[in-house]
Amino acid sequence: MSSVITQLANRTPLTEHEFGDETLEQALDEAFEHIGVDTMVQADAFQEVLDMDALNNLHDGSSTSQLCTTFVLYGHTVSVTSEAVRVYEAAG
Repeated sequence: MSSVITQLANRTPLTEHEFGDETLEQALDEAFEHIGVDTMVQADAFQEVLDMDALNNLHDGSSTSQLCTTFVLYGHTVSVTSEAVRVYEAAG
């Protein structure tokens, strides 16, 4: 898994959306909107393919360690931390 983190550390995200008062769902939606991907017209809503409760629990901000969850969504590599959502170039 550290190889994925190393690979992402060497890449510049297309967008980085830092959390404010919005939910993780809103942050993901806004990050994809920023790169021109309308999540509302995708074949699968991200809430149907991601366990949003699990992601929210992992990144609720109360952890003292820096946790990074990485997955592919709508063809893009996405990383989520307690501070931000980052979307990278299309996977592949």
